Amino acid sequence: MKIHLAYQNIDTELELVPTHRPQRRFHISPQGKPATRQRFIKYTSKLSDEKVLNKENIVQELKNTDFEIDLELAGKKISRTHQITVSEDLIPIYNYSEYDVLTLPDGTRRERPYQQTIANINTSIPVRITEELADPQELMFNYVFRKSYYITHYDGVTYKFLFEIAERLHNAKKFARVDTFNAENKKREPLILTDGGRKFSRAYLAGTVKGETYRLVLYLFVQELTIPEVE
Repeated sequence: MKIHLAYQNIDTELELVPTHRPQRRFHISPQGKPATRQRFIKYTSKLSDEKVLNKENIVQELKNTDFEIDLELAGKKISRTHQITVSEDLIPIYNYSEYDVLTLPDGTRRERPYQQTIANINTSIPVRITEELADPQELMFNYVFRKSYYITHYDGVTYKFLFEIAERLHNAKKFARVDTFNAENKKREPLILTDGGRKFSRAYLAGTVKGETYRLVLYLFVQELTIPEVE
């Protein structure tokens, strides 16, 4: 994943690498041999759990309709599937509106039209490392931490650029705030890594050095923790 990063009068495109790589999983049969996954058709939508359980009298419905298993489809292997949107009656629909359901602090829910998020970390306006420093312990107490990424170099010039940033933060023992800006009004906006991805309300950069090596970690936070007022 690329990020267009700027500090002071220098900006460059760098690489973001997840700090935690997903664990690799594999399956072994009782005989000790590798097991693979295979998709089969179980039944058609006529026999889905939703349709059967929605009947008022399931036993009587089974007697009246005398459902039969489709012998041509049941048990058939399939290699590829396509995800579609269906109605409550399992009928494909092609024209619909999406809404976000928000849960408010008092427990009530509110709907709003869904808005597609657009990635903003690799645009013409770079993500900027600011001079605003924060205490790491205070950040972890005040914000909800979600993700972290290493920022890596790809040549000698970017190595020197990132090493100097990491050295500054290492000596200060602080995190530097990282901001993204709207291309039109130049105002701060949440950081978004991928199209359709989550908005991160805060981002901070941590740096450490040891000899000629460095480590820069971008920490992403989603919201501020607040203590509710006692009546």
